[in-house]
Amino acid sequence: MNIPTDTKLRPPWQGTLLAWLCIFLTFFTLMTFLFLLKLAYEGFKAGEMGVMIGIFGIIFLVFLFPLLILMIVITIGVFKEKRWTFITLLIFTCISLLAGFFSLAAGPVIFLAVMFFLGLMLWAEIICLKSPYYRKKEKQSTVDI
Repeated sequence: MNIPTDTKLRPPWQGTLLAWLCIFLTFFTLMTFLFLLKLAYEGFKAGEMGVMIGIFGIIFLVFLFPLLILMIVITIGVFKEKRWTFITLLIFTCISLLAGFFSLAAGPVIFLAVMFFLGLMLWAEIICLKSPYYRKKEKQSTVDI
């Protein structure tokens, strides 16, 4: 039996939360990029031992720049409600959870904050991936019961 669906599916609020978390992550990545750029510049400008700081800053920037571009693309994708962005975020969050254990060296409070943030992202991603809103088909007008 087919029942016409006049009601629209609404996105879960976790999608909005995930969008805000992505904005925060993109902003944090941008600030880290700018800090390392300034550090590398000042290191090269200082001479002698500062050159080593400049080289390490450039090495980190080489890895951080693609991450920054990817975070911008993912954030835009989350706002456009693309399903592939949730899958990509899920992969990066799982990798970040493993890498997050290195934050334990900075202290237990920072470690707990990092794990809480990544856990919140993981939870929101899983909810969004399970949601029928993000699995909707373009021209679905009836629901089979």
